[in-house]
Amino acid sequence: MDNVILPADLPANWAGGQTVAPNGADVGLPEQYGYNYLMEAVNAAHRTINDLVGAGLTTNPIQVYYNPAGGEM
Repeated sequence: MDNVILPADLPANWAGGQTVAPNGADVGLPEQYGYNYLMEAVNAAHRTINDLVGAGLTTNPIQVYYNPAGGEM
């Protein structure tokens, strides 16, 4: 299993009027605002989870939770 670094650098500060584009630079924003960058990050996360399950590191299904900063679970 390869080491996969998930950068966790996707923007969470979108504002009204910003345009979704394949690449963030297409609309004058940083690369992380591009749709293609987002999908690459999502696919990397999915591959990593699948690799962990496939490596037998757990006998139970993996559950992934999202807890935003200051959020309640």
